[in-house]
Amino acid sequence: MTDWQQKNSNKVELLFFSEDDILEAAIYALEAGKPPDIFFSERAEFTLIPQCAWQGKLVDVSDLIEPIKKLYSDTTLKSVYLYKNVESKSSNYAVPIMQQSIHIHYWLDLIRQAGFGEEIPEKWDDFWQFRQKAQKVLGQQGQHNTYGLGLPMSIDAKADVKTNLIITLKVARLRARL
Repeated sequence: MTDWQQKNSNKVELLFFSEDDILEAAIYALEAGKPPDIFFSERAEFTLIPQCAWQGKLVDVSDLIEPIKKLYSDTTLKSVYLYKNVESKSSNYAVPIMQQSIHIHYWLDLIRQAGFGEEIPEKWDDFWQFRQKAQKVLGQQGQHNTYGLGLPMSIDAKADVKTNLIITLKVARLRARL
């Protein structure tokens, strides 16, 4: 950063915030009339960025996205194609640099043992009903040491959020160890 500052005669102030604090810090900076030149937050995609685009506080960055557009999925590009109310137009007001997804993992041998085929339901409620039925059948077969376990994929995941990694584990003698 020091080399870049010297070469470009520009001063850089680099600040780091926790994900819990960054949105509040960005809002204060905007209210003070000192918005950041560059801003990254995993949560801003759903909160601050659409609001700032709507209010006309973001710059169109389509020229940055265009050369690398083919590297993004359509869904990713749609997530940053926002509406700017003050100009009555939609455009790219953020550059996607990460993408989150939901992952479901399961042990196919346990699904087969329960007598189910290899087709796993893709809709959330159907998946949970399928999982409950498989767990019940396995229990009837004497597999009482088979449990579901949710592991967060990031520091942002909460225990009650459905974006947890679901793993069905066969845990031998788990109760005896506890």
